Amino acid sequence: MGLDPHITSHELRHTHTSVLLYKRVNIMTISKKIGHSNISIILDMYFHILKS
Repeated sequence: MGLDPHITSHELRHTHTSVLLYKRVNIMTISKKIGHSNISIILDMYFHILKS
């Protein structure tokens, strides 16, 4: 059993970030982990997850 060959690395990155936010990992920690220089990108892109 492997990964679906149609899943891109970008989709895996998005899913990983979403799970970290869902698990309430610190946003600054996530931002550094995925290589963003500040948290505004995460807040803009993943705000819908933070609301729920």
